Amino acid sequence: SVYGSVNVDLFESLFLTFTGRNDWSSTLPKANRSYFYPSASISAVISNLVKMPESINMLKLSASWAKVAYDFQPYSIRNYYLNNGGITFNGNPTYYYPTTLNVENSLKPEQTKSYELGLSAGFLNNRITLDATYFRTLDYNNILQFPAAESSGFTSQYVNGNEYTTKGFEVSLG
Repeated sequence: SVYGSVNVDLFESLFLTFTGRNDWSSTLPKANRSYFYPSASISAVISNLVKMPESINMLKLSASWAKVAYDFQPYSIRNYYLNNGGITFNGNPTYYYPTTLNVENSLKPEQTKSYELGLSAGFLNNRITLDATYFRTLDYNNILQFPAAESSGFTSQYVNGNEYTTKGFEVSLG
C-alpha cells in the first residue's frame, strides 16, 4: 500500500484534509489488482469567523467524501486442492477440490463511496448542544457467491454485484 495525507488549518477555523491510498492485492486478478481510493473533508468553525449572537457559543459546518475498497480472501482467483482439515487416510492427509469456481480474471475490489454533511452547535454557554448529520453511502462490486450450473462440476462461483445505497439523518441533542 501507498498512503498520503495533507492537512490544512486556516485561521484555526477552516480545516481541510485530503488523503489518497493505493493498494496492490495478490488476492485479486492481475488486471484488477491495483486500486486507488481518495477522501476529502472540510470543516469550518463559523463562530470563529463571524460574530455570533450571544446565545450561540459554537457553530460548525462540515462535509466529507470518501471512497474505500476491499480485496478478497486468499486463494480465491484460482482453484486449488485444499487440505481436508486434518482428515487422514492410512496416515496420509486428504485433500478435496472445492465446489466453488474461482474465475481468475473477473473479480474487482468491493468499493464504497460515501459523503456526509454535518452541523454542530452549542447554545447558552454550551448547556444545549446540537449535532446533525446527513449521510449517503453507495456500496458496489460486492463479491458474492452465485449459483453455477452443476453440470460444470461446480455448485457456485464468485462474481461482483449487489449495488445498494444507505442514507439517513443522525441528530443528537444534549
